[in-house]
Amino acid sequence: MSPRLAKIVRRSSAGIAVLALGVAAVVLDAAPRREEPVLGPLAFPSNFAAGVLYGTVDRADRNEFRELYAPAAALAAIRAARPLPRGTVLTMVNYAAERDWLGKPITDERGRFIKGEMNAILVMEKRRDAPAHRPSDAGAANWRFQMFRPDTTIEDRANLRDCAECHEKRRSQDYIFTGDMMKGGPPAVR
Repeated sequence: MSPRLAKIVRRSSAGIAVLALGVAAVVLDAAPRREEPVLGPLAFPSNFAAGVLYGTVDRADRNEFRELYAPAAALAAIRAARPLPRGTVLTMVNYAAERDWLGKPITDERGRFIKGEMNAILVMEKRRDAPAHRPSDAGAANWRFQMFRPDTTIEDRANLRDCAECHEKRRSQDYIFTGDMMKGGPPAVR
């Protein structure tokens, strides 16, 4: 074979290989695939306050007052020693603690922080579409997390992986920290 003919064959072979790969890619792209559920950002739960305010927490390390909301069905499940149903949305509203002129948090007669300006709304949802064994960047098992600003827009600077990693510590309690509070009666509303 002449050097010129060998060069043409090599180019043709390379072209055929590229064409074959292109055809294979098109065929594979058209083939049905098993898609994982899309786990995008959570929507703001506009009806969270229609649920039950089941607890309040002072976070001295953050100078925050927090309100915890859950749907009545979630509280009923916890009180009956059942897991929280998929679709459960738990909401935590964070407020800065009121401060005195020295910057120290002000407390009421019971020693609890007095809530000031709202600074964030954190949501965790037990997803219906997420398998329990599938970890993700913003979820612990089948729980997903989202942080919202007070105006209800998504806080895109939030590190949701930190939320998931922290809640991973409560794997044996369905990834929630406030199960014991959920079992009790309604809190004293402030």
